[in-house]
Amino acid sequence: MARPNNDLRAALSLPPADSVVDEMLRDSERRQNEAGLSQEERRLLIEHRKREQARKEAERNKSKEQAANRLVLLLPKELKEQIVRLAEAQRVTQSQVVTFLLYEALLAYRNGHIRFEEYLMPSDSPRYDWILIHPMDSERFSRFSKKRQKRVR
Repeated sequence: MARPNNDLRAALSLPPADSVVDEMLRDSERRQNEAGLSQEERRLLIEHRKREQARKEAERNKSKEQAANRLVLLLPKELKEQIVRLAEAQRVTQSQVVTFLLYEALLAYRNGHIRFEEYLMPSDSPRYDWILIHPMDSERFSRFSKKRQKRVR
């Protein structure tokens, strides 16, 4: 015998229009599936969920602790590729390569081996007085040159 079109089970198989409804349906289905588990299986499932929850909590805590040391940089494509290749060749993380190179560069700067003065260009930003572009940074240099050319015309 064919089911009538207004069968609730058939309606529930349709994708819900609301994420809250979807979550409620998934919870209900999960509970129904778990009801058929043996006591031992249920205990193992609960242990697994607790371990998974503890792992996620540890990841969140680690991420919060690292946030104070995190710095987001926009690097020229060529420079990023060089860092990736160097990290792969040395079998270390990209972050470790960048950290090492920055320490070396800061030491060289303090010792007077690196100077910014000849690479500083006036900035239009109210926040910064200067734009510092390395001579090998062709991406930024071409963008900066195009902006300057537009203003001159």
